[in-house]
Amino acid sequence: PPPTTTPAPTTPKLTGAPEESKRIDQSELPVESRLSYLFTLNGREWGTTVYKMGPDSEIRFGWFLWGNISDMYSLSSTKTFYCKKDFRYYYNTSNALKRIYVRWEEYIGGDKYTHSIEYNYSPPMPSVYPLVNSALVKDSGSFSTKFDDTSGIGTYNREIYVEDFENIEAGGKTYECARVKFTITYEVEYNTGEPWKLYKWVEDGYAWYSDIGMIKAEYTVKTYFSGELKKTDKVSIILNSITIP
Repeated sequence: PPPTTTPAPTTPKLTGAPEESKRIDQSELPVESRLSYLFTLNGREWGTTVYKMGPDSEIRFGWFLWGNISDMYSLSSTKTFYCKKDFRYYYNTSNALKRIYVRWEEYIGGDKYTHSIEYNYSPPMPSVYPLVNSALVKDSGSFSTKFDDTSGIGTYNREIYVEDFENIEAGGKTYECARVKFTITYEVEYNTGEPWKLYKWVEDGYAWYSDIGMIKAEYTVKTYFSGELKKTDKVSIILNSITIP
């Protein structure tokens, strides 16, 4: 279970990188740039677009459609499930993540449900850049969260290792990328009863980053309620297209 007190955030520690190692730095994309991705979640496809609203913010909006809600909730219902999500990410001048706000609409059969969740990082979560060959970065921090009307506090622990550099084809283009092995563990304690009181999820896998951002990712997400593993999801992401004004 997560700790009852929130540990102090740590400064990212970078080890193992020779002074002259190859590296990739993040490019500053102009406002109104769009990156479109194809997601595959447990074999089912959906799409999302990242739109840069301003110099310190972006919106990610997407949709997905499941023909049978029982695939999600293990129910006997055969109602169609359709979901639209709107993610808003806010950064500081160092591209560290300050806040995430998510609002989504679920359509189950003829019924509509609206939810929201937000995360506020204090201090902001550092950017993964620069990506230096053979560098290992470990950091941790804390955040507050609110899911509809339920509040909570959480922590994250992150480990990033740049294994190598390679070319990745995506959206009809080739990008030079850093291949990054990562593990991120999030733990949240909500001010509510079970099963949501103690909530944890672990993202573990690989991501490929070029200077414009993430190009590809393949990872698993394990979700725990009160220390018990409830589900394991397999996620793959690939860049479909990019539009720069």
